[in-house]
Amino acid sequence: MLQVHNPVYRDTASIWRHSRNAAKTTVEPFSRTEYVLHFPLFLAAVAVLMWIFPSDDMLGFGCFAGTGVGLVILWRFLFRDKLLRLTRVGAIGCLLGYSGGTLNTWLTLPRSGESLGAWAGLMRGDLCHGLAVTILAAALLLAAGELLESPLLDSSHRIAVTSGIKRIALAGLVLVVPIIFSGRLRQSGIESNNPGHAGVLAVLFGSVVTPVVILSTMIFLLEGKQGKRIFWGIIAFLLWVLQMDLGRRNLLYAAVTTVSLARHAGYRWNKLTFRQVTLIGIGGVILVVGFLGYQLMRVASYKLENPNLVGQFEVVEGWVEQGRAFKIALTSTQQNVQARTFVVAWFSDLLQLSAQQPTAHGKDTLTQIEEAVPSLFLRNKPTIQEEGIASEQFGRIYPDQANSLLTAGVIDYGLLGAVTYPILFVSLMAYLTRWIRAHLENEVFLYILIVALLATIATEGTLNGYIVTMRDIFVLAAGIYVLLRMPSISIRPHSKAGYLS
Repeated sequence: MLQVHNPVYRDTASIWRHSRNAAKTTVEPFSRTEYVLHFPLFLAAVAVLMWIFPSDDMLGFGCFAGTGVGLVILWRFLFRDKLLRLTRVGAIGCLLGYSGGTLNTWLTLPRSGESLGAWAGLMRGDLCHGLAVTILAAALLLAAGELLESPLLDSSHRIAVTSGIKRIALAGLVLVVPIIFSGRLRQSGIESNNPGHAGVLAVLFGSVVTPVVILSTMIFLLEGKQGKRIFWGIIAFLLWVLQMDLGRRNLLYAAVTTVSLARHAGYRWNKLTFRQVTLIGIGGVILVVGFLGYQLMRVASYKLENPNLVGQFEVVEGWVEQGRAFKIALTSTQQNVQARTFVVAWFSDLLQLSAQQPTAHGKDTLTQIEEAVPSLFLRNKPTIQEEGIASEQFGRIYPDQANSLLTAGVIDYGLLGAVTYPILFVSLMAYLTRWIRAHLENEVFLYILIVALLATIATEGTLNGYIVTMRDIFVLAAGIYVLLRMPSISIRPHSKAGYLS
C-alpha cells in the first residue's frame, strides 16, 4: 500500500537541539583575541594614520593593509574558523570590497602620474579619508561582533544534509525551470514590468536561484551513493551555468558561501584527493568562464536596441565565428574591472559633504523601509533611490552609484552613521537568523543562513536590499516550513509479504 510520511525527522531535530545548547559554551580562544584586539587595533591604527597623513602613497598603504587583513579573515572563514558570525562576514565584504577594490584600481588603472583622488575628481585627502573610515568601520564591526554576537554555527554543530534539504533543493529547481522559460530572463536576473519595483517573479527568482545552487552543490559533495551523486552533480553544474547570468559578484559570493558551509557540513577541503583537485579545477573554470562570459554578453547588449538573451547570444555567436570572442571578453573584462572595483569614490565624496552640510537625519533609512513595504499595504510609497536622496540633501546630481550600508549611514548621520550602520543592520540580520535557528528546523535555518550570508558579504548591497532581505526571510521561512510538512508518497516492497506498501 501507499505510505504517507513527513520528511522532518526526529533525529535531525534532536541533534539540532543539542547543538543549540552546546553553542552557548563553545569557545574559540585563539580567534577571540585576534578578532577583538589584534585585527581591530591594527585596522584602527591604519585608519588613523591615513586620516592624519592623507596622500596617494598612504592610500596605497591602507589598501594593502585592509586587503591583507580581509584576505586573512576570508581564509579563516573558508577553511579554519569554528565559529560563524555574520559580523566577520560583513567585515570581509567591507575590507575586500573597499580596500581590495581600491587596491586593484590603484595598481591597474593608467593615470599618467595623476593621483587616484585627482583622477576621481576629489579634493586632496578626501579619498584617503573615505577609505580610512571604511577600514575603521570594519574594525568596529569585528570587535563589536565578537563581543556581542552569538555564533550562528560552532564546532559542536555540523550542518545535516537531510532528505528535507534535498526536498527544498528539488522544490527550488521546480520553481526555477518555469521562470527560465517564462521569457523574462535577462542578464543579471528577471526583467520587471515596473521599473520602480522588482515584482514578485523577480524577487522569487533572486531568493531561490543562488540558495538552490549552494544547496545542490553541498548535496553533491556529501552524497554517499554514486548514482545520486551523479544526479546532483548534473543539477549543480546546470545551476552554476545559470548562476553565471546573475553577475560576477553573485557568482563569487555563491562560491565562497558554498565552500564555507560545505566545511561546516563535514566536507574536508584539506584532503586534496584527486576528486577534490578535479572539483576545485572545475570550480575555477566555472568562475573564469563566468567572469568572461558575463562581460562578453554585456558588451553584446551594447549592439542591440532592445537587449535580450537571445539577441545577445546571436551577437556572441557571430564573434565566435570570427574568432574574436575571447579577445573581446578578455579586453573588456580588464578595462571594466580597472574602474569597476573603485567603489569608495562616492562614499568619500559623501563623507566630505556630510562634514560641511546637514545630513538627512534618518530620511534615507525611513525611505528605504517604506520602499520595502509591499505595494499591497502601502500604495503611494516613495520611489526615490538613495542617489536621489543624496542629490537633494547635498545639492549634487548623482547617477547610479555603489550603494552600501556605509553610504546610507553617511547620508543619514555622517561619520557616525558610517561606522554604526554596519554594526546595527548586520546585528539585526544575525538576530533574525538566530531566531529562525531557535524556533524552526535545521533545514529552514540552513536556507535562511545562506540568504543572510549572501546579503551580508556583498559590498554593494543597498540598505533597501538589506531590509528587503530581512522582510523576505519571514516569507521564505514560512514557505519552507510548509514545504517540509507536505506529505510525500512512496512505494516500497513490504519486508515480509513481498507486496508493495
